[in-house]
Amino acid sequence: MKKITVFILALAIAASALILTACGKTQQTTTSTTEAEVIVPVKKTAYDIFSDAYGKTKALSAVEYNCKMDVSMVNGEEEIGIDVKTHAKTVGINDKKPVSSGVVDLSIGGVTVSASVYNADGMAYIDIAKLSKKKIAIDSPEAITYNLSSMTKKSIVAFPEEILKDVNIVENDDGTKTIAFELTSEQFKSSYKEALESFLKFIEEDDYSSLSEMSFRGVNVNVCIGSDGYISKYSLDYTLVKDEASKTEEDEDIELNASIEIEFVNPGAEVKVDVPADIDSYFSAADAYKAYLNAFRKTRSLSAVEYAMLSKATATSYLGVSVLTEVSSGAKISGFDTGKPIASGYVESKGSLSSGRVSVYNENGYAYVTVAGVGNGKFDIEVEPIAAYNLVSPFKELLVELPKKAFDDVEVETVLGKTKITGIVLDQKEFLRCFRSVADTLSEYEEYNYGYEISNALISVTIDSDGIICEHSVSYDLVLKNADGTTLSSSAAQVDTKILNTGAKVKVDVPGNLDDYKLENEAYYLLMRALMKTEDRDSYKYYMINNAKYEFDGVKSELNVRFGGDVKGLTSGVIIGSGEIKIEEDGKTREAAVYRNDKTEYLNAGGQKTRYNISDESDSYLLLPSIDDIRNMLPKELFEKAEVITFDSGSMQIKINLGEFDFGEVYGSDIEELEQAVRERYGKTILGSAKEYHYMVPTISFGIDENGYFTGYWTSFHIGLEFSLVGGNKTLITKKCLDQVGIWSPEVGAYIEVPTDLSSYVASN
Repeated sequence: MKKITVFILALAIAASALILTACGKTQQTTTSTTEAEVIVPVKKTAYDIFSDAYGKTKALSAVEYNCKMDVSMVNGEEEIGIDVKTHAKTVGINDKKPVSSGVVDLSIGGVTVSASVYNADGMAYIDIAKLSKKKIAIDSPEAITYNLSSMTKKSIVAFPEEILKDVNIVENDDGTKTIAFELTSEQFKSSYKEALESFLKFIEEDDYSSLSEMSFRGVNVNVCIGSDGYISKYSLDYTLVKDEASKTEEDEDIELNASIEIEFVNPGAEVKVDVPADIDSYFSAADAYKAYLNAFRKTRSLSAVEYAMLSKATATSYLGVSVLTEVSSGAKISGFDTGKPIASGYVESKGSLSSGRVSVYNENGYAYVTVAGVGNGKFDIEVEPIAAYNLVSPFKELLVELPKKAFDDVEVETVLGKTKITGIVLDQKEFLRCFRSVADTLSEYEEYNYGYEISNALISVTIDSDGIICEHSVSYDLVLKNADGTTLSSSAAQVDTKILNTGAKVKVDVPGNLDDYKLENEAYYLLMRALMKTEDRDSYKYYMINNAKYEFDGVKSELNVRFGGDVKGLTSGVIIGSGEIKIEEDGKTREAAVYRNDKTEYLNAGGQKTRYNISDESDSYLLLPSIDDIRNMLPKELFEKAEVITFDSGSMQIKINLGEFDFGEVYGSDIEELEQAVRERYGKTILGSAKEYHYMVPTISFGIDENGYFTGYWTSFHIGLEFSLVGGNKTLITKKCLDQVGIWSPEVGAYIEVPTDLSSYVASN
């Protein structure tokens, strides 16, 4: 329907929008005389009169006109009618950049829409019924009805003499002259060829694709020339059908009837174009990214906001089973610009499998959740993100800056003061960068060697009159595949968000009974938070100690390792640090100093100075505490019986006493190490498994300072294993170990000690 409408308008305007660019040539009729000759007046023909009027009208630099078009397309019993009435003013008609203003009334099916229009600098500014504003390129198909400058540049053809040679002139009582004549189909196409072809570029795969396939009949032209010599009125009627020679059996008998009338208002008088007072409120596609970026930055800086969000997803498995999920949520957020927001709201899910509603309050990374009929719960969404209970994250995700290239083919419309940008397109890479929640979910599938494809990722953004993003919509399709490329499921998702209030209008609802919400396994989450915070530090001072004493068949050995260092650049990836390592082994002591500058390391071991290139962190002599190793040191379940001690300073200690079973779980590798040493020595002379001689069940303690940073851990243990040997003998192996890591508080900055003689270090082979 839309394409047919454009087709009708294109052909109608092509036939009417021909003001002052001629395809014929105006001739001048003169009679030369001598003094002895008598001047004989020559009676002007219709061609002469029309050409004079055409030339005079064409010379106008400005014009005001009214245009009326009645167009209908008949296809059997179906008829589509369009009426367009235009009143316009144009200045600079013959310039490269004419300027126009006017009103266009477009009627389709009995419904009329009035638009105020302004043309300048190749753009059409369109205000439809004072509700919708658009700024679009004047040569685009969408602007076909609103190209006032084109209409006034092309509307009356300078017909050749052979067409007008037998045409009569009617002189009217008011001093005007009327010229009426009929054109054949070929004359019409020849006269209007340039205009028709320029509009055919808007028509693709329609009923007519070229001039050769068109046939015009009943083409009547009526021109009125005023007493002032200007063309004052011009009308055209015609019927357009498919050319019989071009018809195929599949073609339908479509007939287009058009009636066009153009009347010039006081030609030659001064014309003043009306410029919209609010012209700065019109946005074009070219303006869209700048408008979005300004709104994005303003919205991101909000201190308080209230939003409502609706997420819908339909997933279809390879078996054809479809599951519909719908989640609606709403939240009030305060302190959004501080980095420590609080929020209250709800999350309600409706799906094929289950439904439910929860009330949620967020503060300091915790979610306080109330489930109707179930009770209250407290969750650490900072350590273990639970999307359904995080009210801030979904809104925060909308405030990821979209790339400029995504705005290449957008459309922009301002409706009731709100500017809507549609058609923002993201490829898969940019989509996953912008929407981390989707990326995180898909990363879990990658662990199982599943592949995925994201397509049709589209975003629309609406900006209110205050320059804030008030609506945001994102939709995308997702296909999940197994390792051999077979499609496992396909889904379509859409998330629509509205900002309801901002600033002082937003009041977060804080539950009055927060102490009633209990966090299960609090010790675990306290430690994980401290590790996360420490992991974000760029520099610190630290030390690591590992002492191990062995006794086997009466032979004792001891290994003590201590490393103290300073490091910075941990977050930037350009690591600079220095430290000292001391190793005591069976009465022998070795010491070394190390300095690291990014990927180059300098080691001074007992006066031997060597320079190394670091290709992997495992190659580095600058030993660093591994946050991941500490994070994975103990299973989560062991923290359920931990003791949390809070000191007056605000610092904390987390203590875990390991039972014998838990000891075996945690230090199983140490036990295996001792068993392997015995078996390597005695082999088949060992009778059965080892008899547990004794354990010193350790206490593991973790430290957290008053600012929430992880400050280290310390523990010691003792293992003794006794084996029975052939012949009734026994053997005993023991290990005593002290393990400790300390990270100094962030107030103590790292001090990197740089050797003064770096040039004396010799490169390693």
